[in-house]
Amino acid sequence: MKIAACFPAVGEQSASALVGAMTEAMRLFDHQSAGIRQVDGGALGYVAAGLPARLGGWMEREHEGNRLLVAGVPLPPRGAPEPLLADVVASDHRRAASILETLDGVFAALFWDARHRRLLAVTDAFGIQPLYMVRDGRSLLLASELRALCAAGVPVAMDPVGWGQFFSVGNTLGNTTMLCGVSRVPGATVLDYDLATGALDQRTYWEWAARRPDVVDLDHVPTGEIVGILRHDVERYAPLSDVSTMLLSGGFDSRIVLSVLRKLGLPTEAISLSHANEHRGADG
Repeated sequence: MKIAACFPAVGEQSASALVGAMTEAMRLFDHQSAGIRQVDGGALGYVAAGLPARLGGWMEREHEGNRLLVAGVPLPPRGAPEPLLADVVASDHRRAASILETLDGVFAALFWDARHRRLLAVTDAFGIQPLYMVRDGRSLLLASELRALCAAGVPVAMDPVGWGQFFSVGNTLGNTTMLCGVSRVPGATVLDYDLATGALDQRTYWEWAARRPDVVDLDHVPTGEIVGILRHDVERYAPLSDVSTMLLSGGFDSRIVLSVLRKLGLPTEAISLSHANEHRGADG
């Protein structure tokens, strides 16, 4: 699922109209449905990817005016995600943040606390699920894709830093984007937007350990521990779907995961892509 939020300044275009333009920009196929949820002073929106109910049917929830939208696939510390997300949407912004911070996996979540008129945005620990932000005075725009922000009226202007990074290393670095005035919300971040004051608080809920691990001799790599971690993650994801699809590259990690899937007896389809301009299509 792709998500969006808009809280414009007083007197600007209606939030619902802006979110409608944002979701339409992110909707790429006819089978993808879009929704707009009006809240006090703003609006939330989503584009559903058309996934099976068990994999995404719980990604929008409502409770007494509260709204929860989740992009990606979050994993709770234990058990299924549905009870935990039901607890989130029935709580206030403080408790919602404390719960969302415990989630593993790849996700970005938007939570509207109707009683306190607060919006939370929470990203996964590594910031793998993208969430982009435009902050202009008291207004706030959030979206899963840059094109959505352009559709909401953000000027299409190149960020020279982002483009310089792209041409130098092939991608942007940190929270920079290729669109001027737009930043990527960092990983392990909680944004807390107070509609009453227009204040936006940002904090980090997890950080890498300060000490880097010692370099391990290749003859003493703890392969058993690595396989054990991958198996643990596969077992946590397995209840979400009856069939697994493995993107099989030329690296050891994907081959180990495929081996784990087979040993666990999980039905698996494999997809391999050939990139002609990368090592003459070696992956394919």
